[in-house]
Amino acid sequence: MKEPSLERIQEYIHKLCSFEQRVPGSENERLAGEYIRDLLSSFGFQDVREETFSIFGWNPIKCEVRVLQPVTKTIEAAVFPYSNSTTIKSGLVRLNHADTRSLEKTEGKIGLVPWGPHLYLSPMQSYFLARKQGLGALLVAAPDEGDLRKVVVVEVGGEMELPLICISKEDGEELRKLTEDSEVIIEISTTVERDENATSRNLEVVIKGADDSSHQIIVGAHYDAFFKGAADNAAPAAIVLELARIAKEYVDGGGSFSRTVRFLLYGAEECGSTSYYYWVNGSRAYVEKNAEIVKNAIAVLSLDSVGFDAPNYVASTLDLMEFAKSLKVSMKKQPKVVHYGPPAYGSDHWFFELSGVPTMYGVSFPSPYYHTQKDTPENLDYHSVEFHARFMSKALKELAHDGLLPHCLFSPLEEMESIISGYNSLKNNPFDLEIPLRKIRELLSLQKRFEKITKESVSKGDKKGIERANQVIIDATHGYNRSIGWVWRKGAPRDVSYLSRLELIADYVDLNEAISDLRRMPVANLDAETVVRYKSQHDNPFNWVDVHEALAHLESERSKVFSIVEQEISELVDFLDDIRDGIRSITE
Repeated sequence: MKEPSLERIQEYIHKLCSFEQRVPGSENERLAGEYIRDLLSSFGFQDVREETFSIFGWNPIKCEVRVLQPVTKTIEAAVFPYSNSTTIKSGLVRLNHADTRSLEKTEGKIGLVPWGPHLYLSPMQSYFLARKQGLGALLVAAPDEGDLRKVVVVEVGGEMELPLICISKEDGEELRKLTEDSEVIIEISTTVERDENATSRNLEVVIKGADDSSHQIIVGAHYDAFFKGAADNAAPAAIVLELARIAKEYVDGGGSFSRTVRFLLYGAEECGSTSYYYWVNGSRAYVEKNAEIVKNAIAVLSLDSVGFDAPNYVASTLDLMEFAKSLKVSMKKQPKVVHYGPPAYGSDHWFFELSGVPTMYGVSFPSPYYHTQKDTPENLDYHSVEFHARFMSKALKELAHDGLLPHCLFSPLEEMESIISGYNSLKNNPFDLEIPLRKIRELLSLQKRFEKITKESVSKGDKKGIERANQVIIDATHGYNRSIGWVWRKGAPRDVSYLSRLELIADYVDLNEAISDLRRMPVANLDAETVVRYKSQHDNPFNWVDVHEALAHLESERSKVFSIVEQEISELVDFLDDIRDGIRSITE
């Protein structure tokens, strides 16, 4: 298979960026999808599969901000996703992002606030603050000069109750200075198309494996975008298209892949839902509709926000970490690459990962151009684009051919041992974690024997032995990865971890301590009948704090958490036994 052509990737990027504001459910997203479909057909794919799915459609048509007093001027602006159509004329008030105590209630006014230190959380905090103050709209000044930025406000839980508008940093500073000397009157007019019954689509082409293997490899990226979206996400989509082209050319020229390869272009990644996961809608729909494919997937190779002048990351589930690090890309100018794992929740790999699929995720981040009008083809770092294209091409070639899977069966076990040991040493932890720890250590003791025998199978060309080993690897790695999830007590990107549900052990300990502290209050230890009687006797002489319902609720939650953790430990022990049986079927 040839190396991917950077010239062709650039061509695809420019064309995709011509469909500006290809937001989920919009006409431009539809046109971008048609371009992708026609391009895949031109590569020789006779069956371009299109899979539609329902979304919440939100499409900005107009956003105008005018200063009417003390000067007259129009300010360039962009509406935040999930804001509604509105027309409002009112006075401007400054909100101090750092000192909420100084705020006065300013019903119906238009607020002005700097972006703040955090990409997502700062606008969210400002939004809730503005809503609390009864503001009619909020202008948020971008963090960098000349930028307009769009970020979905996390945890709003649906459409916004007041419009959130991004203006440039310098316009925000000018407005701030105007408010120091005089009253500032602003007029805002936004037009937004919304459609609760909108649709988006995924596009897929498949190259069937030559062997009887049911193994699947998925290569994917989303094609929707805010603004022109060159790095996010025309470049990743272009890389997937180019990999599909050279793979098809390879098999049409007489080459073959042992394993089936699926090239996927997802719609509606940036937004498209009013649920908690407002993003990654296309890939989520694919995972939910194609359970058998996901079950047989040995890897998902996913790309997002590639081509920013930023650190280049390759995030992998631990079963693929050593494989990812082993892949060397030859380039004249080698970008710096950082490996970490497991991958966090930011893009289309996430629901594959949660379903157990071993994952490799390429991304260039952070960048001041992220979700701004400056994310254009002219501002791309094409060394980054070329690296990720060559890296994923190399990974695909090695994974798609026959032989022993490169996944490490034991690296996730080492991480699990560390996680469980940490919880086992937690003060006042009531759960018995010695059994799963003992079983993990037993499995780790089998590593050398397992690797020796599988190596012998490879050297002898023992196809059946390799197939048995591969099935053990797939079953184990899918089980490991299904335990991945959010962890509240750590910061990004470490807020994703294996055995994520065991974090409830720390929650149980905290709940238990809180309940014990409350139980030290004498009033908290009265029985139910006495509580009812005392509450009805208005002349009772005791100091009274009514904590009984709250305590009963906390104790109920504590019992629920205890049951969940016990069930999780039981299922983990059963899973570890299954892995042991699988490994012993190879080693004995």
